[in-house]
Amino acid sequence: LTDALENETMKQLLCCLAGTMLCSPAALAAPDYNQMILESVFPHGGQQGTSVVVELTGREGGLKGATDILVDGAPGITVSDVTVDDKARVRATFTIARDAVPGRRMIRIKGGQAGLTGFRWFFVGPLPEHIEGKDNNTPATSEPVTIPLVVNGIIERPLDQDCFRFQAKAGDTPVVAVMSH
Repeated sequence: LTDALENETMKQLLCCLAGTMLCSPAALAAPDYNQMILESVFPHGGQQGTSVVVELTGREGGLKGATDILVDGAPGITVSDVTVDDKARVRATFTIARDAVPGRRMIRIKGGQAGLTGFRWFFVGPLPEHIEGKDNNTPATSEPVTIPLVVNGIIERPLDQDCFRFQAKAGDTPVVAVMSH
């Protein structure tokens, strides 16, 4: 009889505990998955020894209340001037050390609705970086650039095309690599 009472009491206690946990504010305030997504980082990279103003965007209010930007990977990037423009956009300055090891770093946003976002890549390299202009959609309005360099651009609409013009000598073989995130 005593064992049966103890088992019944234990069942009631567990049911009460489970009910309390399910009704707690922490359980009800779980972030929506979409709020945890770091949608983009732009520009996507920077040259060693430079500072870059970076814009990071999220989804569905997930960046509202963001407090910091985390950089995972090799050392050499210092983050400053973090501002939250609205609930979906954060701006910051990334200062890249001259001796920063080239390669990719994982960027995440701390704080906000989700606590910590997923990551997006940011690339550090030795080449100069250029952000595409807005009026370069035809060969006639092609944007002049000096190679070698990295061009950071955004696909702004379906079938968006960007045109660039550069100097080359007969026999030169330019190499063009495209990366998309």
